[in-house]
Amino acid sequence: MREFNRFYTTRLGLLRRRHLDGDFSLTEARILYEIGSNPKLTASSLRNTLGLDAGYISRLLTLLTRRKLVRQTASKEDGREKLLTLSTTGAKKLAQLNERSALQIQELLEPLSAADRETVINSLSKVRSILSEAQKPGVRIVRLSEADDDASRLLEEYYEAVSVIQRDAPEAIQQVIGDASSGIWVAYLREKAVGCVMLRSKPQSLCIGNAGTSRANVITTTRKPQCFFAKISWEDNRDSASTTTKALFT
Repeated sequence: MREFNRFYTTRLGLLRRRHLDGDFSLTEARILYEIGSNPKLTASSLRNTLGLDAGYISRLLTLLTRRKLVRQTASKEDGREKLLTLSTTGAKKLAQLNERSALQIQELLEPLSAADRETVINSLSKVRSILSEAQKPGVRIVRLSEADDDASRLLEEYYEAVSVIQRDAPEAIQQVIGDASSGIWVAYLREKAVGCVMLRSKPQSLCIGNAGTSRANVITTTRKPQCFFAKISWEDNRDSASTTTKALFT
C-alpha cells in the first residue's frame, strides 16, 4: 500500500507546492471544494470532515477569507459557530480547479482501454468502500455505576438549555444510579460523551390513553436544534409501572 501511495501521489502531482499548478495548496483547494459542495458548512464540521487540527483549519480559513474567497458569518443558532460560504471569486476559482482536475483524470485514463478504465474505477470504488466501512465510528452506550464528569456535564447542558431552576445535586444523581428501577446511560462516540439518558421512577404520572395500552405524551421540548429534550410520562396497565424519562440527545 505504501508503494502504491508513493506511485499515485507522484502521478497526480500531489507533492507539488501548488495543486494542479494553480494558486492553492492541496489543502486549500480541498477546503474550497468542501465549502462549495456544502453551503453554510460550519468550521467545526469542516474540521471533522478533513480530520485536521482546529488551529490549522482556522489559519487557512482566515487566509482564504482575507483573499476574499470565503465568507464567514456567525450562526444564528449558535454564535460560537461560523457558517462558511464561497464568495463569487471563490466560486470561480473552484470552478477552475474542478475543470483542471477533470482534465487531469481524463489524461490519466485516456491511454487505457474501456475495459481497463472500468476496472480502475470499480477497484477504486471497492477500496474506498472497504476502508470507509472499517473506519465507521461506533456508538458505545454505558450504564453508569457511579456519577462521573461526563454525565454531570451533559445534565448541566440540559439544565441550561431549558432554564431548569431546581437541579439535581450530585447526591441525587448518585441515588438515581444506585436505584435498581432507575439509571443513567451515557453514549460515547469516538470516546467522547455525546449524549445521556436519565430514567427515574416516579410514584405518580400523567396517563393519556385507554386501559390496557401504553401511550406517551410529550410534555416539554426545547427549541434549540442541537439539543432535543423530551420529558415523557406514561403508565403501562400491564405491570402498573409508572416512570418519567428524561432524554438528552446532542
